[in-house]
Amino acid sequence: MRFTLRDVFWLTMLVALLLAWWREGMKLESEKRAMENEVRLASTARDAAIQTVRTTDPYFVAAGWRVLAEPDAYELGLDSKVRHGGEHSAFIKAKASPDISYAFLVQTVRADEYRGKRIRLSGQSKTDNSKQFGMVFIAAKRSSEAAFSTCCYESVPNSAGWRRY
Repeated sequence: MRFTLRDVFWLTMLVALLLAWWREGMKLESEKRAMENEVRLASTARDAAIQTVRTTDPYFVAAGWRVLAEPDAYELGLDSKVRHGGEHSAFIKAKASPDISYAFLVQTVRADEYRGKRIRLSGQSKTDNSKQFGMVFIAAKRSSEAAFSTCCYESVPNSAGWRRY
């Protein structure tokens, strides 16, 4: 069997093309591992920052949730046993008969994906033997404005199971 110069040329081209594909695949695999490592490091740094906020900010409840209350007068936190559908519920419990008669649990969300769309806001509430009245207050506010654009509120009974507002 004789090989012509053309056959050798085509074989060389085929080997070169296969080597280029293999090298590119190895490069992509290496870049993928480097990016996965960066994501892992960023996640670790994010988790450490959240833990720092949790331990140093008395008004922090969970990611996206804050409390407007005197931390010495109220017990604040997450409860994984009493919940309504999710993993946790947030709670506010007076430690004694507080001098300050209000405590707000506030959730903030970025509204970028909702711009120009019609949305419905709702919240769930449960009370157990509250000696004072409670209220669910739901509002939408532009960060640049001092007043709320849209809001509604409704009184909450002193003892009631989960209710949607």
